[in-house]
Amino acid sequence: MTRYFQYTSSPFPIRQDLADAYSDYWQVLAGPGSWFTGAQRIAIAGKVRNALQCPFCAERKKALSPYTMVGEHLAGNVLSAAATDAVHRAITDQSRITKHYVAGNAEQGLSEEHYVELLSVALIVFSIDEFHRALGLPIEVLPEPLPGEPDGYRPPNTEHETGYVAMLRPVGAVGAVGAVGAVGDESAAEGDILHAKALMNFAESFARRDEDALAHARQSLLNEAGTEVLVDAAGVAANFQRMVRIADCTGIPLDTRSAAMSVGVRKELQLERFASAANTPPSGLKIKFLSLIARPLAKLMIKGQ
Repeated sequence: MTRYFQYTSSPFPIRQDLADAYSDYWQVLAGPGSWFTGAQRIAIAGKVRNALQCPFCAERKKALSPYTMVGEHLAGNVLSAAATDAVHRAITDQSRITKHYVAGNAEQGLSEEHYVELLSVALIVFSIDEFHRALGLPIEVLPEPLPGEPDGYRPPNTEHETGYVAMLRPVGAVGAVGAVGAVGDESAAEGDILHAKALMNFAESFARRDEDALAHARQSLLNEAGTEVLVDAAGVAANFQRMVRIADCTGIPLDTRSAAMSVGVRKELQLERFASAANTPPSGLKIKFLSLIARPLAKLMIKGQ
């Protein structure tokens, strides 16, 4: 059996639990899922890797509306045109995916169930590839598909009250504290976080996909903080690429508590100008009042950790 993610030539020691987790997923990726065969799942992973080089995607991203452009992606013969388009949008233009677009996919043969599995495969593969990019490592070769047919499983207890697709009903309290004070500027780097400026430079060059700046920021962070911090930072950055795309592609709204804590950040960064801001509760009096209380408390909690 082929062994993946050995990292024997990596200049940085990669934690074994990360290598094992990635290797385990590669085995899952190769097999049939609930709605796609192994061959189709590997094809989805391949689309992830050519999306960023797709000329049509590059042109569409410049357009005022992505739904007025007509063209073709870099394509193969395993996936439908609708599935290929969904992968490319999820990777290159996820913030402009709409509920109308997701619903329209079903009319082209890409059901809601297929769309959810497609996102799962595409965004996990993208996150793993982004981890390698963050560390300047080559991406892992994709596994050979395994035989078998999809089982057609759909989880029970789902509802359509949130987002663009059916989701599991929440159990107990939901919502998380997030988006507090993490603004990418000099003042943010002057706080109490160890190696803050080096981490910020690394994250910003990674997000901008500026490979020359990323190489410099990577070396600076390595010199200042060491290999363990660098590898962990790469893992966090790569995982964030996955999480934000899940939210955008499925229309998950920002919960009220997080919305309250992020009022100032969203205003300073002018995030309301993005299409996905429609999934955030409006900053009414209640949210503005909560933000005045929550942000100082959150900062104290973070400092106390």
